[in-house]
Amino acid sequence: MEGIVVDWYHRQPQVLADVRRQYTEMDSTKIPPSFLKFIGEDIVFLTIPSDFATNLWGDKVPYGKTVQIRDGGSLSFVRIRNRNGQPIFTDGWINLVRKNALKLKDGVLITATGPYTFNVSWFKEYVCQNSYFTAQQKTVPEMSLMPHTFWKNFYGKNYKGEMARVYIGERFWNVKLEACSHCCCFKDGWRKLVEEVPLENECAFGCMFTLVFFM
Repeated sequence: MEGIVVDWYHRQPQVLADVRRQYTEMDSTKIPPSFLKFIGEDIVFLTIPSDFATNLWGDKVPYGKTVQIRDGGSLSFVRIRNRNGQPIFTDGWINLVRKNALKLKDGVLITATGPYTFNVSWFKEYVCQNSYFTAQQKTVPEMSLMPHTFWKNFYGKNYKGEMARVYIGERFWNVKLEACSHCCCFKDGWRKLVEEVPLENECAFGCMFTLVFFM
């Protein structure tokens, strides 16, 4: 059986906390602090969201400290500094960007494995191996499109769709995947998922989907 595992991310810290609280209730496994950013014009630093910093360090952000970022089997060292009141990764961050040939709007997913150690995943054109990012609004709840490069690589150009199972924590929803020559999307059953996950009107959530197979 094929399944899709979903993590939810949000742009507003107070709502992010609510989403993670419900997610934790669904899943007994504690969610490690993480955040998603997209590469901007200035590649010498990456801004660390304030809610992530508070969750990880409280009110004692370790400005000036060198931390470790693991990229697969590679380990890099960057420094945390203060930029206009916001913590940032810098002093070595640009080397990670250049090594992975990241472009404007490529995604960066940072996950804390400790107070000074992190894992990073790169989403080029919103896709990273068997995972991808997209957005969902409650005002458009009927479907969710997959990135073109993702479904073409995993399903092939002749794919017509099938039933899939979408997991958030330990809960799941049966959702129909529909495909045609130019797109693939979650459709029948997707509205139920959107209604039961705490999305707020006019709020855009980011969803990370990971394709898994159950034998």
